[in-house]
Amino acid sequence: MASGLRIALTFDDGPHPKNTEALIRTLSERIIPATFFVLGSNAKRWSAVLRLADEAGHEIGNHGWSHLSFETLSDADILRELNETHKIIRETSSQECAIYRPPYGAITEHQQLLIKKQLGYSLVP
Repeated sequence: MASGLRIALTFDDGPHPKNTEALIRTLSERIIPATFFVLGSNAKRWSAVLRLADEAGHEIGNHGWSHLSFETLSDADILRELNETHKIIRETSSQECAIYRPPYGAITEHQQLLIKKQLGYSLVP
């Protein structure tokens, strides 16, 4: 195996009390780090679960507010989706979010550049 290769375990669309809490327990038992790309609407509704993921040492990423395809949104709507979710992540966890994954993986090159320039986020496909 070549040195420097890494595998990233990621989960989208949470947090959710049943599924995310079960994942966190399983990952913690096995000492496996993961990244949770959260929806702002879910993070607001179940902030205790987001806190649990943060306290367990998992990375929190931004997945937008409402899971709408970025390709259907204006630049202003995309920035609003990401900013609102960023605010919830910042208020609920100890993390300053710097990564995002667009819902459905749908994003244009223009949108990628906009998000990098305006928010400093890195895309995680």
